[in-house]
Formats: sequence, structure tokens, C-alpha cells
Amino acid sequence: MRVVIGGFACLLILARRMSAYSHVHEILVYPGEFIARRASADANGVVHEHAQVLRGESSSLGQVVLSWSYVVAPVGLGHNLVVHKFARQLDQAKGAANGAPFTFASQAQRQRWAAVMTREFEQHRRNALSGEQTLLSHYGATSPAEFFAVCSEVFFELPQAMRYVHPSLYTELSQYDRLDPAGWFGALAHSG
Repeated sequence: MRVVIGGFACLLILARRMSAYSHVHEILVYPGEFIARRASADANGVVHEHAQVLRGESSSLGQVVLSWSYVVAPVGLGHNLVVHKFARQLDQAKGAANGAPFTFASQAQRQRWAAVMTREFEQHRRNALSGEQTLLSHYGATSPAEFFAVCSEVFFELPQAMRYVHPSLYTELSQYDRLDPAGWFGALAHSG
């Protein structure tokens, strides 16, 4: 379990230092889905408690919770629970997740990221609302933070498809991660 989870988590920081995860203090692994108890206040201040069934969770307090069954048997092509939750950790390293995981970046890089991600997120939301089948999971349409995490999954799981279908998105993730996973597959094909 440690090797598989560590391997997938390290994909996101291959070109970075391990300190990128210095805020991660705990990784919990459940055999399957787990129940998280939640409390929320309504407009009148009344607190409502409910239970939520989850496959994984990423906390801004440095905790990652994973369902082992979904780590080893993803829900579909292009999905990777570990990459998703650790992308969220990179996004949460500076505070609340917002889909802009930069701790250090030039103003030009942040502006380009914002323009591309906003445009792609809005298009993805329109596609999800209309029920259109897309390369990216519709879950990514719920927020910019989830969009970044879903994009990270596809960037590593289906890089050539992402580069073809979403070239500007692929370019931004490639520059952020300082990697070109679509190129890895071509290199493997010619190394025989």
C-alpha cells in the first residue's frame, strides 16, 4: 500500500522537492468506502448533522484519506484517486483549495494559468450541464479546485488524449508540473 500510494503521490512532485508535501501529516487508508460525519448550519443557524459516504478526502489540515479498493480499481479510465487527493494537497498547501496551486510563480504564469483554467473550467461546466461525454469527469465541474484535481488525474492517466483534446490545458499542467507525460509513452515505444 505504501509503495503504490507513494508512487502515485510522487508523480505530482517528480520535478519538485519532497518538501512540496511537508504539510501532509497523515494518510489514512480504509479498505473500501467510508462514512464521514458532517455538521452544517443553515441560514437560521440551526446545525444539521448528516453522514456522507466517501472514496477519499483531502483536508487542508494535511490529512489524506483513501479507499484502498478505489486506489487499486479506479472507477474508470482516466481516474486516479491518489493523484486526485494529492493534487488537492498541493492546492491546499497555501490554504483553501481554489484550483491555483502555486506557492511561487511569476505574475505572468499566474495570469496565463487563470485565463486558461477559467476558460476550460467554464467550458467543462457547460459540457457537464448539457450531459456531454467528455475526457474529464463531470465531477470537475463542481469547483475550480475539483477541476484542477480531475485535470491532474487525466494529465497523468491519459496524457496523450489530454494533449490532443485540451492542448492549452495540457500545456499549463505540463509547465506547472515541469513534466511531459505524453512524451513518456512515445519514448517507451522507441526504446525496444
